[in-house]
Amino acid sequence: MEWCFINPCRVLVVSVVLLSCNMFLISSPPTAAATSEAQVEAEAEALRNFTWWWYMENTTSHHCTWDGITCNREGHVIQIYFPDYYEATIELSQLKFPSFPSLLHLNLSHSSIYGHIPDDIGTLTKLTYLRISDCRLDGELPVSLGNLTLLEELDLSYNYDLSGAIPFSFGYLKKLIHLDLSHNFLSVSFLPLLEV
Repeated sequence: MEWCFINPCRVLVVSVVLLSCNMFLISSPPTAAATSEAQVEAEAEALRNFTWWWYMENTTSHHCTWDGITCNREGHVIQIYFPDYYEATIELSQLKFPSFPSLLHLNLSHSSIYGHIPDDIGTLTKLTYLRISDCRLDGELPVSLGNLTLLEELDLSYNYDLSGAIPFSFGYLKKLIHLDLSHNFLSVSFLPLLEV
């Protein structure tokens, strides 16, 4: 019969390794699924706070079912389209752009949206389509629009009170196919070379 001797040092090392693994599992950051769920809820809350959907009988319903909202499979908002039949007088800065990191299309045209274009619009780095035409926007175009490097269409026409120089940062919008800034008071002190 053979005796099995257990080295106490090895037992100690194995115990420390197992304990370390358990501690790592307990203290590890939230999973991607939990983070994604929190982001989806943040998007829904931002939409509720924007007050466009006050006419909905039940704004506690899932935001992906609301008029003008399209979501991807994970429930992230990828398109916001303002319904033509609803005239809201809402300041654009009430829409918290950083809450929508997956947004691809934003169309707020032909509405009573008013105010300046907030700097945080530049956080929508996945945006390919931005149309806020025929509204009541005013002020200067933010330099942060240059962060939207995936934009293929940008239409800010017929706002009449947009003014100032077109920002130098528009030179970063290399993917633009359609650009309409007409019927505003914008000046071209420097228009970067855009490959059109």
